[in-house]
Amino acid sequence: MNDQDLTIFTTILKAKQSPLKKYLLDRALRKITEQSQAWPMTSQALENLKQIGAFSNNLLFKASVPNLNRKLKAKGLDTLYFEHWKEISVLLKEISDLDLSSNTQEATSEIKKYLEENTDCFFRLKDQEKHMQPHLQSKHWKEI
Repeated sequence: MNDQDLTIFTTILKAKQSPLKKYLLDRALRKITEQSQAWPMTSQALENLKQIGAFSNNLLFKASVPNLNRKLKAKGLDTLYFEHWKEISVLLKEISDLDLSSNTQEATSEIKKYLEENTDCFFRLKDQEKHMQPHLQSKHWKEI
C-alpha cells in the first residue's frame, strides 16, 4: 500500500461531510486495495489460465487481468473477475467507525493497519463462479 495514497485517503476521511466525500472514499479505497498487490485466484480460474498457457502460480496482479481476459475470451473461456471478500461499503463503514488519532500521520498508520488486517481479495471466474460473491455468502464463509 502506498503511504502517500493512504495519507490522501485519511485527509478525505477526516474532511467535513460533502456529497463528493463518499464517492471519493469509495474510489480511493478500491485503488488502494487493488494496486500493486498480487491476490490469489480460485482453482477454476487457474485452470482456465492454464488452458491458454498463461499461468502456473496462484497469484495475480489486477493490472494483468485485461490482457488475460482478452486471451480467455478468444478461446471461448470464462473471464476473470476481481472480488473483495469484504464489500467496500463495509470496509468504509468500519474505517469511519474507527477512533482515529487527530494526527494525520498516526491516523494514516491506523488505517493502514486496519486495511492490512481486513482487506482480502481474490480472482474468480466471472460467470461460472458468480455464487462466490461475498454478499451471497455467510459472513464467515471464506474458502476458495
